[in-house]
Amino acid sequence: MKRRIPLIMTALLMVTLGFISAGMAIDDPREETYFEGYVTDADTGDPVLEAIVTVYSSRYSYSLSVDQDGYYRVDVSGDQTYYIYAEAMGYEKGYAEEELPQGESRQVDFELVPDNTTGTIFGTVYDEETEDGLGADVYVQNQETGWWDYRSTDRLGGFRFEVNPGPYVLYVDSHDDQYEDHISDTFDVGEGEEVEMNIGLGKIQQMVHGFVTDERGEPVKGAYVSLESVPTEDSDWGWYYYDYTDSDGEYWMYPQPGKYWIDCNANLLEPYQDVIEIEEGEEVRYDIEMEPAIPSLLYRLIRFILDLIPQTY
Repeated sequence: MKRRIPLIMTALLMVTLGFISAGMAIDDPREETYFEGYVTDADTGDPVLEAIVTVYSSRYSYSLSVDQDGYYRVDVSGDQTYYIYAEAMGYEKGYAEEELPQGESRQVDFELVPDNTTGTIFGTVYDEETEDGLGADVYVQNQETGWWDYRSTDRLGGFRFEVNPGPYVLYVDSHDDQYEDHISDTFDVGEGEEVEMNIGLGKIQQMVHGFVTDERGEPVKGAYVSLESVPTEDSDWGWYYYDYTDSDGEYWMYPQPGKYWIDCNANLLEPYQDVIEIEEGEEVRYDIEMEPAIPSLLYRLIRFILDLIPQTY
């Protein structure tokens, strides 16, 4: 006599097997093969936040930055020999060689030794009137090799670079357009030397503004207006400013004193260029009239159609 299994029991059996199968897939050990660890300063024990960790093998290579705790994790396939490097500017490189079977994890920590042959550039960007710290991007460039790097200041206006010995220039770009930018004189950094560069920024007294119009006097919306320093014999460094015109065709910029190329570009119109000179404390009104780059009647037709399309500037 054949024994029949009720249909409901068959369904329950299939569901149970499905859960078991799904659980086995979730717990697949191949998904849990990884290296992890922390990168710290060998002297202080603090996380080395600029550290980059690279893991590679004969079939694999991957690099990543550590997080705010100096922690990293890299998933790998396993059953290989892996070579792990941790490096950061101002530190000697850390190295480890590990064999990792599939389905296992391993913690590999690095204590990086400070490299005393490098130098340090540090300081604060501040409002020269109130002495409050300012938000800014600080760029540093080696004048011999061309190497450069940048940092955004912290909430107190502080910045810090670890650099190789050599001659350097700092460029400071304030996050607030009302403040002047700054380019330092060239200064030298020696082996193990700490150079403090505190930079006070004043509010810009110069202003260039105006209206961009076409041949009929209609405002040109979204035109790109820029100022670029005319090079001098003393320096190749220069300033660059730009703005887009608003719905009234108006633009505003706050440049340093000096001589500039002023350029204006807009769709369907001929590029415009001229040279202007801005004195210290001067407010310059500079209006620009642009000519169509296509037949005038066709330009007006296209402008009419474009004006019907809502745009944001």
